[in-house]
Amino acid sequence: MDGNIYLYGTLTMTLLGAAFAIILVIVSRVFAVEVDPRVEKIEEVLPGANCGACGEAGCSSFASGVVEGRVPMDGCPVGGSKLIDMLAEIMGQTSAASTEERQVAHVLCNGTRENAVDLSNYEGIQTCIAAQNVGGGSKACPDGCLGLGDCVRVCQFNAAYMGDDGIPRFDPARCTGCGRCVEACPREIVHMTGVSRRTHIRCSARLPAKEVRKVCSVGCIGCRQCVKACPEEAIEMDGRLARMVYERCTHQNQCVPACPMNTIQYIPEEEWVNS
Repeated sequence: MDGNIYLYGTLTMTLLGAAFAIILVIVSRVFAVEVDPRVEKIEEVLPGANCGACGEAGCSSFASGVVEGRVPMDGCPVGGSKLIDMLAEIMGQTSAASTEERQVAHVLCNGTRENAVDLSNYEGIQTCIAAQNVGGGSKACPDGCLGLGDCVRVCQFNAAYMGDDGIPRFDPARCTGCGRCVEACPREIVHMTGVSRRTHIRCSARLPAKEVRKVCSVGCIGCRQCVKACPEEAIEMDGRLARMVYERCTHQNQCVPACPMNTIQYIPEEEWVNS
């Protein structure tokens, strides 16, 4: 009798399992969401960095957004114009490649170990955000680079590295313009500029001239000599600080010798990688 009960129980469970399996198959087919094959094709050509620079959660979300029409084909700064051409071909459209210049990162500070004054020897957690939150770090300049490499660590493309002088550098050949380094900098001194732009005012200090001279030997003192020297009006004053208007700059570089603090730097093309 016990054997029959065991047999019946096993048979019942087997039949129930088979029934549930059939039901699941039917339900999955009935409620299956059809995936547009273009989504998979787009995912295959995307960089796969999942950096979020496009504003989406990742490359998969970007691919779906392009197919759905809610994300522009030129929304991925990492892929560049070649990617846009490939997406246009997949979508059966004319290429929407942007004519805007490729953007790369640049540090608007030259507060190296030699140029900038340190107030203390910071020994806390070795990140810029931690140093900023603990008394503002070791730099006497409240707007200078803290030199602990947060922007370097977030770069997924090996485009950023720390210079021997304590200031981060960016390789324009590898920089994709994703902007993660910009977001990582607690002092907001990493900026994106067109890759052809090689004249920079490498200072972000907003201190009075007297205070600037105390904390950095190459800080902007707001003397306006660069503004007067530029024939293209490519430099404007932002309060006490001189700022480049990059779209006007034609690299005549009369501003470089006009600056009494050597704050403005022109980087020849052959030296751009080591800027």
